[in-house]
Amino acid sequence: MIIVALLIGVFGTFISFVYIKNIPLRAILTTLGLVILFGSTWASIANDNSHFMMDKKTTTTNRRIYATQSKSGLNLMVYQNLGTQKKHDVQTYKKTADQKTPSHTQVDEFTTNKIKYVSGNHATLKTTTTNWEFTKAGKFWFGANNWKLGNDKSDFKLVKRVNTFSIPKSWIHLSKNQAQQLAKQMKKSQTSTKQQQAMIKQQGQAFVQAKLKAALTQNPKLATDKAAQQKLAKQAAAEFKQQLVQKQTAQLKKTVKTFKE
Repeated sequence: MIIVALLIGVFGTFISFVYIKNIPLRAILTTLGLVILFGSTWASIANDNSHFMMDKKTTTTNRRIYATQSKSGLNLMVYQNLGTQKKHDVQTYKKTADQKTPSHTQVDEFTTNKIKYVSGNHATLKTTTTNWEFTKAGKFWFGANNWKLGNDKSDFKLVKRVNTFSIPKSWIHLSKNQAQQLAKQMKKSQTSTKQQQAMIKQQGQAFVQAKLKAALTQNPKLATDKAAQQKLAKQAAAEFKQQLVQKQTAQLKKTVKTFKE
């Protein structure tokens, strides 16, 4: 609508000044045309420079996310640095556990990504977005000539976006380059995997037996309760697996620190 006002101001001023012979009427209409012309010009500049007829609004969304790569209890969240100065980055994650191709954060100068380590097993992504949005009057006057702003919406300008990732302490957060180096190292070490698996299996069995023995010592009645023994054995096996994953994660984190980003 502001464009229409500009055109009315231009043509109204021209027609009034050139074609109207009545001097008082010509003066009034020419002045009115100039007011419309300069007023709409000022409003356009004020909207572009000072967000005239716009309000700043902030919205926040939260969602659960999953690791970029997850295998055998190990969870990796991979990011990619942008530029040589590493001032910006792109974080990858999955919106669902079975998502094949990971999602990634926005690639623009308005976006900042933050990583927070939390207790527990679930990861979340909180996105806080700040926009300049048109008021009702602003949408009427400027909506048509601001059709592509932000992500192609006519009613806002993106100011900033902050993505805050709250990920478990057990996750390994590493760059794409570090992930590639880690994959190569793990591939080289596959020759001794069978021996390691056999050793881990023996350790797991010994751990479960020790837990069962301790439980039987405290409660001799368990000796005749097979169902309770099986339940205890499953719990002990899960506990051993959790401890194993924690140990492997700690070792991998130390290894990743030696890799260049």
